[in-house]
Amino acid sequence: MKLTGFTALLTLTSSLGAVEAAINGRCTNPSTGGQYQYGVCVRIADCQADGGYTLNNWCPYDGNGVKCCIKSNCHPTRNDDVCAFTSECSRRGGQTLNNQCPGGDNFKCCYGMVRS
Repeated sequence: MKLTGFTALLTLTSSLGAVEAAINGRCTNPSTGGQYQYGVCVRIADCQADGGYTLNNWCPYDGNGVKCCIKSNCHPTRNDDVCAFTSECSRRGGQTLNNQCPGGDNFKCCYGMVRS
C-alpha cells in the first residue's frame, strides 16, 4: 500500500504517541534503565502541591512539564513511610494510606515496609 503525505504523517504521529511514558507511570533510572518503585511520573506542579520533590530525566518522554516525583514522610504519625506503588508495598509487607501521595490509585503512602 502506498502512503500519501497525509497518511504517512498521521501514521508517524500515532506511532510517536506510543513512545511517551504515561502520566502516573513508573519512573525509569536513566543510568540503569530500571524502574524505580518509589517515584511516579507526574506534572511538576502536582508533585510540589503534594509535598514531593522531582528528579530530572527519569520520565524522559513526557516533556519538560513532567518529572519523576518522590515523596517520603507521607504518613502523619510514622517515620518509616514513603510513597510507593502498591504492588511493591504489599510485596514488602507494608500497609497503605490513601490520599497522601501524587499519582494514580496504585501509588500510595506505604509504611511498615521492609526495605532492602
